[in-house]
Amino acid sequence: KMKNIILTLLSFFGSIILFFIVLLYAQMDVGIKNIHYDLLIEEAFMMSLKLHFIILPIHFLISRRK
Repeated sequence: KMKNIILTLLSFFGSIILFFIVLLYAQMDVGIKNIHYDLLIEEAFMMSLKLHFIILPIHFLISRRK
């Protein structure tokens, strides 16, 4: 049980970092000079929450039926 909780937390924070890097790269690519890091972190956090609360339960339901 504890191993699953730790892996879920690692996945959650890993996806926050990944989304943050993608958003940061997109902002730099567009050429925005003053990047608001706090807004990017908040957006990455929300994207990660949506991923973990919407997509992952659906994935587990589908994989358990097989």
